[in-house]
Amino acid sequence: MSNLELYIDDVAELYRVYMPFIEGGGLFFKSLDSFVLGQQVQCSVVLPVSNKLWQFTANVCWINPPQAQRGRPQGVGLSLAGVPELYRIIEELLGTKLNSQHISYTL
Repeated sequence: MSNLELYIDDVAELYRVYMPFIEGGGLFFKSLDSFVLGQQVQCSVVLPVSNKLWQFTANVCWINPPQAQRGRPQGVGLSLAGVPELYRIIEELLGTKLNSQHISYTL
């Protein structure tokens, strides 16, 4: 099983990696590795303003291929369906930014 790590320094980066259009939320991980939809991945995540390390298993629900449109980085989006507390905290941290039209790594 693959392992991915994500250390998010600030709320702006959290916005870029967060995937609110995924039911239960999702996070994008930059990676040059190959993945398939539905693949299980071990994850480690640290959010801004927290030193808590979240470790969980998630399923691949999004893939940015090499040379993705608009120069988006290669990597995968992982569903947060199995970690509702992390989803809740991210939604609280982002607050009104969730309605922003800024570009993210996925859409």
